[in-house]
Amino acid sequence: MTLLVQITDTHIVERGTLLYGMADTARHLAESVIQINAMRPRPDAVLITGDLVEHPGPVTYSHFRDLIEPLEIPVYLMPGNHDDPGIMCKYFCDTGQFPAGGPHYQYAIEDFPIRVLMLNSHFDNSELPFFGPRRLEWLERTLSESDKPTLIAIHHPPMKTGIEFIDMVGETWFREIGRVIERHPQVLKIICGHGHLDLNGQL
Repeated sequence: MTLLVQITDTHIVERGTLLYGMADTARHLAESVIQINAMRPRPDAVLITGDLVEHPGPVTYSHFRDLIEPLEIPVYLMPGNHDDPGIMCKYFCDTGQFPAGGPHYQYAIEDFPIRVLMLNSHFDNSELPFFGPRRLEWLERTLSESDKPTLIAIHHPPMKTGIEFIDMVGETWFREIGRVIERHPQVLKIICGHGHLDLNGQL
Protein backbone atom coordinates (compact mmCIF):
# COMPACT_ATOMS: atom_id res chain seq x y z
CA MET A 1 0.00 0.00 0.00
CA THR A 2 1.14 3.53 -0.77
CA LEU A 3 0.22 6.26 1.71
CA LEU A 4 0.41 9.81 0.35
CA VAL A 5 -0.43 13.08 2.08
CA GLN A 6 -1.77 16.02 0.07
CA ILE A 7 -1.27 19.63 1.13
CA THR A 8 -2.46 22.42 -1.11
CA ASP A 9 -2.65 26.21 -1.35
CA THR A 10 -0.25 27.05 1.47
CA HIS A 11 0.05 30.67 0.24
CA ILE A 12 3.20 31.45 2.21
CA VAL A 13 4.04 35.15 2.55
CA GLU A 14 7.09 37.04 3.81
CA ARG A 15 8.38 36.09 7.24
CA GLY A 16 6.58 37.86 10.06
CA THR A 17 3.54 38.82 7.97
CA LEU A 18 0.02 37.43 7.67
CA LEU A 19 -1.87 36.56 4.51
CA TYR A 20 -4.37 39.39 3.94
CA GLY A 21 -3.38 40.62 7.39
CA MET A 22 -5.31 37.73 8.96
CA ALA A 23 -4.09 34.22 8.19
CA ASP A 24 -0.85 32.86 9.63
CA THR A 25 -0.15 30.50 6.75
CA ALA A 26 3.41 29.83 7.94
CA ARG A 27 2.14 28.57 11.30
CA HIS A 28 -0.45 26.36 9.61
CA LEU A 29 2.20 24.79 7.37
CA ALA A 30 4.66 24.34 10.24
CA GLU A 31 1.96 22.60 12.30
CA SER A 32 1.10 20.37 9.35
CA VAL A 33 4.74 19.32 9.05
CA ILE A 34 4.80 18.36 12.74
CA GLN A 35 1.59 16.33 12.38
CA ILE A 36 2.85 14.54 9.26
CA ASN A 37 6.14 13.62 10.93
CA ALA A 38 4.13 12.11 13.80
CA MET A 39 1.90 9.96 11.58
CA ARG A 40 2.05 6.19 12.00
CA PRO A 41 2.19 4.38 9.75
CA ARG A 42 4.56 6.86 8.20
CA PRO A 43 3.40 8.25 4.84
CA ASP A 44 5.49 7.51 1.78
CA ALA A 45 5.48 11.11 0.55
CA VAL A 46 3.79 14.50 0.67
CA LEU A 47 2.33 16.07 -2.48
CA ILE A 48 1.91 19.85 -2.33
CA THR A 49 -0.44 20.75 -5.16
CA GLY A 50 0.26 24.37 -5.94
CA ASP A 51 -0.01 27.93 -4.68
CA LEU A 52 3.00 27.34 -2.49
CA VAL A 53 3.36 31.10 -2.00
CA GLU A 54 1.11 34.12 -2.36
CA HIS A 55 3.61 36.22 -4.35
CA PRO A 56 6.41 34.32 -6.09
CA GLY A 57 9.93 35.50 -5.40
CA PRO A 58 13.14 34.68 -3.54
CA VAL A 59 11.81 35.88 -0.18
CA THR A 60 8.66 33.79 -0.20
CA TYR A 61 10.15 30.65 -1.76
CA SER A 62 13.05 30.64 0.70
CA HIS A 63 10.51 30.97 3.53
CA PHE A 64 8.48 28.08 2.11
CA ARG A 65 11.63 25.98 1.70
CA ASP A 66 12.58 26.53 5.33
CA LEU A 67 9.08 25.55 6.50
CA ILE A 68 9.08 22.20 4.67
CA GLU A 69 12.72 21.40 5.46
CA PRO A 70 11.84 19.50 8.70
CA LEU A 71 9.70 16.97 6.78
CA GLU A 72 11.15 13.51 7.36
CA ILE A 73 9.67 12.00 4.19
CA PRO A 74 9.95 12.98 0.52
CA VAL A 75 7.95 15.98 -0.65
CA TYR A 76 6.96 16.76 -4.23
CA LEU A 77 5.80 20.15 -5.50
CA MET A 78 3.81 21.58 -8.38
CA PRO A 79 2.98 25.18 -9.37
CA GLY A 80 -0.39 26.84 -8.91
CA ASN A 81 -1.65 30.11 -10.32
CA HIS A 82 0.11 32.11 -7.59
CA ASP A 83 3.46 30.47 -8.34
CA ASP A 84 6.17 31.07 -10.92
CA PRO A 85 7.49 27.71 -12.18
CA GLY A 86 10.78 29.23 -13.32
CA ILE A 87 11.54 30.72 -9.91
CA MET A 88 10.33 27.52 -8.23
CA CYS A 89 12.83 25.56 -10.29
CA LYS A 90 15.72 27.69 -9.03
CA TYR A 91 14.85 26.69 -5.47
CA PHE A 92 13.56 23.14 -5.81
CA CYS A 93 14.56 21.43 -9.08
CA ASP A 94 17.98 20.42 -7.76
CA THR A 95 16.51 19.08 -4.50
CA GLY A 96 14.35 16.44 -6.17
CA GLN A 97 11.23 18.15 -4.82
CA PHE A 98 10.33 19.67 -8.20
CA PRO A 99 12.25 17.54 -10.72
CA ALA A 100 10.43 19.07 -13.65
CA GLY A 101 12.34 21.68 -15.63
CA GLY A 102 10.91 23.67 -18.49
CA PRO A 103 9.10 24.15 -20.68
CA HIS A 104 6.24 22.00 -19.32
CA TYR A 105 7.19 21.73 -15.63
CA GLN A 106 5.45 18.35 -15.40
CA TYR A 107 6.94 15.12 -14.11
CA ALA A 108 6.28 11.53 -13.09
CA ILE A 109 7.08 10.05 -9.67
CA GLU A 110 8.11 6.44 -10.19
CA ASP A 111 9.21 5.48 -6.67
CA PHE A 112 6.04 3.78 -5.39
CA PRO A 113 3.70 0.90 -6.29
CA ILE A 114 1.47 3.54 -7.85
CA ARG A 115 2.75 6.10 -10.33
CA VAL A 116 2.08 9.79 -9.68
CA LEU A 117 1.91 12.35 -12.50
CA MET A 118 2.35 15.94 -11.36
CA LEU A 119 0.71 18.14 -14.01
CA ASN A 120 1.04 21.88 -14.53
CA SER A 121 -2.10 23.99 -15.12
CA HIS A 122 -0.30 27.28 -14.42
CA PHE A 123 -1.00 30.14 -16.87
CA ASP A 124 1.34 33.13 -16.63
CA ASN A 125 -0.18 36.18 -14.91
CA SER A 126 -3.61 34.60 -14.64
CA GLU A 127 -5.85 32.90 -12.09
CA LEU A 128 -7.19 30.72 -14.91
CA PRO A 129 -5.94 27.26 -15.87
CA PHE A 130 -4.02 26.45 -19.02
CA PHE A 131 -3.32 22.99 -20.39
CA GLY A 132 -2.29 23.40 -24.00
CA PRO A 133 -1.30 20.93 -26.74
CA ARG A 134 2.27 20.38 -25.56
CA ARG A 135 1.18 19.57 -22.02
CA LEU A 136 -1.49 17.24 -23.42
CA GLU A 137 1.12 15.55 -25.62
CA TRP A 138 3.34 15.05 -22.56
CA LEU A 139 0.42 13.51 -20.67
CA GLU A 140 -0.45 11.16 -23.54
CA ARG A 141 3.16 10.11 -24.03
CA THR A 142 3.83 9.60 -20.32
CA LEU A 143 0.68 7.56 -19.75
CA SER A 144 1.57 5.42 -22.76
CA GLU A 145 4.91 4.49 -21.20
CA SER A 146 3.42 2.36 -18.41
CA ASP A 147 0.18 0.65 -17.42
CA LYS A 148 1.10 0.92 -13.74
CA PRO A 149 -1.80 2.20 -11.55
CA THR A 150 -1.59 5.99 -11.70
CA LEU A 151 -2.64 8.98 -9.63
CA ILE A 152 -2.78 12.37 -11.36
CA ALA A 153 -2.29 15.61 -9.44
CA ILE A 154 -3.06 19.05 -10.88
CA HIS A 155 -3.67 22.44 -9.28
CA HIS A 156 -6.91 23.61 -10.92
CA PRO A 157 -9.98 21.35 -10.52
CA PRO A 158 -10.59 19.54 -13.83
CA MET A 159 -14.35 19.62 -13.35
CA LYS A 160 -17.29 21.97 -12.97
CA THR A 161 -17.30 23.20 -9.40
CA GLY A 162 -20.31 25.51 -9.23
CA ILE A 163 -17.95 28.32 -8.22
CA GLU A 164 -18.15 31.13 -10.77
CA PHE A 165 -14.57 32.39 -10.61
CA ILE A 166 -13.25 28.84 -11.09
CA ASP A 167 -15.72 27.76 -13.79
CA MET A 168 -15.53 30.96 -15.86
CA VAL A 169 -12.81 29.54 -18.12
CA GLY A 170 -15.19 26.86 -19.40
CA GLU A 171 -14.85 23.11 -19.77
CA THR A 172 -12.69 22.73 -22.90
CA TRP A 173 -9.36 22.56 -21.10
CA PHE A 174 -10.34 19.69 -18.80
CA ARG A 175 -12.45 17.86 -21.37
CA GLU A 176 -9.26 17.51 -23.42
CA ILE A 177 -7.49 16.03 -20.40
CA GLY A 178 -10.45 13.68 -19.97
CA ARG A 179 -10.18 12.44 -23.54
CA VAL A 180 -6.55 11.51 -22.95
CA ILE A 181 -7.34 9.77 -19.66
CA GLU A 182 -10.18 7.76 -21.24
CA ARG A 183 -7.55 5.96 -23.31
CA HIS A 184 -5.59 4.98 -20.21
CA PRO A 185 -7.64 2.97 -17.70
CA GLN A 186 -4.69 2.72 -15.30
CA VAL A 187 -5.56 6.24 -14.05
CA LEU A 188 -7.27 5.70 -10.71
CA LYS A 189 -7.89 9.20 -9.38
CA ILE A 190 -7.16 12.88 -9.87
CA ILE A 191 -6.41 15.21 -6.97
CA CYS A 192 -6.32 18.99 -7.17
CA GLY A 193 -6.25 22.23 -5.20
CA HIS A 194 -7.16 25.85 -5.91
CA GLY A 195 -10.73 25.92 -4.61
CA HIS A 196 -9.95 26.17 -0.87
CA LEU A 197 -12.79 23.74 -0.09
CA ASP A 198 -13.60 20.05 -0.34
CA LEU A 199 -14.80 19.01 -3.80
CA ASN A 200 -15.56 15.60 -5.24
CA GLY A 201 -16.62 14.91 -8.79
CA GLN A 202 -16.10 12.93 -11.95
CA LEU A 203 -14.18 14.04 -15.03
